[in-house]
Amino acid sequence: MSWSSREEAEEARERLAREIARRRAEGEPLHALTAPKSGHLCSRFWGRAWCRHLQDMTAYEGRLAPGRTCLRQGRVHDLTIQPGEVRAVVTDQTLHTTRLRIRPLKTETWSRLQQAAAASGPSLLDLLRGHLGEDLLHLLCDPDAGLFPRADEIRFDCDCTDHAEPCRHAAAVFYGVGLALDEHPEQLFVLRGTDPVHLLSEAARQSRAALGSDLPDTLVTDNLGALFGIDLDTDSRDPA
Repeated sequence: MSWSSREEAEEARERLAREIARRRAEGEPLHALTAPKSGHLCSRFWGRAWCRHLQDMTAYEGRLAPGRTCLRQGRVHDLTIQPGEVRAVVTDQTLHTTRLRIRPLKTETWSRLQQAAAASGPSLLDLLRGHLGEDLLHLLCDPDAGLFPRADEIRFDCDCTDHAEPCRHAAAVFYGVGLALDEHPEQLFVLRGTDPVHLLSEAARQSRAALGSDLPDTLVTDNLGALFGIDLDTDSRDPA
């Protein structure tokens, strides 16, 4: 690297540091997501299932790896998940506001998942122990008819000059969702505009009736994070 290139890089770092300091002084936390520097990006079932789903999206082939590197470098900040939207600030030579817009889950898809949960979902005792059951997990993670969004249901919005779909900043946020699901797997339901209680209530009601139990209907809502925070073995296709 030439002296001029080094000086320009140092000036860019200083400008970025000043901008981060200014925005923090104005009240933005700019809290960076912490990702492992190597090995699997996510460590739990839902995060790793999300990453595998991304890798299976051939529409984004070749665009995701730079985003994964960006995330590992700690450049994704203040990631928030709301119904139909993921928002974050990504640092590069400057700060970029990046959004993923995801369509709500189709009504017919959600109804089909609810019916399947009622027909083959876990028993009430399983729910109490935090087990969803293999059949229901398979349905929820189905790439075409489950909770994960398809490529045609996703739109990227970033204020950078890279107009690729997705740019590296959007790809970094895309993978950042996996880290978020590691900690709060119920946010997948928030993102898709659905309520996990509705998914499980009929299965729990049927189980309750079969057991002759008078347990309250709110039982399965007590700790959704623990209920969906399962930790199962996943296959080795996820190098992220």
